[in-house]
Amino acid sequence: MLEHLPYEQSEEALRKLGIATKKFLVISIPFCTEYFAFQLKTSFSGRPRHLLLNVPKFWGTRPVCDEHYWEMGLKGYPKERILNSVANAGLTVKQEFIDPTYPYHYFLVLEKTSSNT
Repeated sequence: MLEHLPYEQSEEALRKLGIATKKFLVISIPFCTEYFAFQLKTSFSGRPRHLLLNVPKFWGTRPVCDEHYWEMGLKGYPKERILNSVANAGLTVKQEFIDPTYPYHYFLVLEKTSSNT
């Protein structure tokens, strides 16, 4: 839901979520990229293996969805900016991942820092 607010309001909402959570917070952020995904599954390998190559659309400014104010990867919204906002909200990234079958969503598992009580 953060991408449905102007970025500055999203930062404030993230800060409030950091205050409200007891310990962990999981967020999904739209990640605007061009990508190539390849999946390999054999009868003896068990689960499928994935190769994902993606390039953020740093040259673009328009989100994929008209209801979004911003999306990670677009010009002005690099991953580093999002991670700085997370740190400023008093949260630390414990894990980050992308579903290789649908890389539009970038997931962050966040933990409340001890100073954010």
